[in-house]
Amino acid sequence: MVLYNGHPPWRASVEVADLFAPVPRGLEAFRPRLAYHLIDEARLMRHAEPPVRTAVAALYRLEHSRTPEDLRQVIQALDALQRNPANAGLRDNFVV
Repeated sequence: MVLYNGHPPWRASVEVADLFAPVPRGLEAFRPRLAYHLIDEARLMRHAEPPVRTAVAALYRLEHSRTPEDLRQVIQALDALQRNPANAGLRDNFVV
């Protein structure tokens, strides 16, 4: 997984094999292959106030909070997320 918050927006392939130079014929099977999931903050933040449904979305929203009200909304969403038994340990991870 790649969490990207740089500028300009991410344009590289999400398949590592595409980032290597072409290999000689017959050696294609030996070129490294690995796909990764990209979370591009610039694209995520293009949408007006996306709801906080995941810890990653909360992290990005925290980075872009400009007012006390923005922070309050994100913290409330995080509180709701950490109360879900499926998200055990979320609070500890954010504290660390």
